[in-house]
Amino acid sequence: MIAIVDDDDPVRGTLQRMVLSLSFDPVDFRSGHEFVASLDRRAPDCMLLDLHMPGFNGPDLFRELASRRRGIPAIAVTGLDQPAGLARKML
Repeated sequence: MIAIVDDDDPVRGTLQRMVLSLSFDPVDFRSGHEFVASLDRRAPDCMLLDLHMPGFNGPDLFRELASRRRGIPAIAVTGLDQPAGLARKML
């Protein structure tokens, strides 16, 4: 299962279609909180994660997973085009 965590409906839909086209099982979440709440039921093999969501954002989610000792491979999705700015947000 590939988790898609993104607050933007069109982006989430596009990522779902991409994951399906690669013959994987996508499950989408509209927020980091929604994703964390699902972990007791089923842990994903990987996640596609929007870094810039309101409230509980991508870096917050990474910290939450680390505090729970849940290592889940992730691919970060962002509209930010400045690598230095992205690195600062991840810390």
